Amino acid sequence: MAIYNTTNITESNTMYDYFAAVNSLSSGLFASFMLFVFFLIILMVFKGRYEMSQLMVGDSFICLFLAVLMCPLWLNLVGYTVVAICAIALFVSIVNLLFNK
Repeated sequence: MAIYNTTNITESNTMYDYFAAVNSLSSGLFASFMLFVFFLIILMVFKGRYEMSQLMVGDSFICLFLAVLMCPLWLNLVGYTVVAICAIALFVSIVNLLFNK
């Protein structure tokens, strides 16, 4: 039997319940890594269409928006540290865009 057995989560009726259960079993790392993977997927999909500095601003903004939705005020999936990292990434990408123009 696996250490993290999630096959018998009887209180889970929605997809959020499963996501929250897996996130709590992984000590909050699952949502953080999902946010990072989402960042990389957006980066790879739109890499050929836009300049990298513009793409980083848009991608950082989308990930900051998702991180704010997943913070303890609403969904309680990621901590404020992840939100701060996304905000810093957005600030750095905006500064990079301004200096590259």
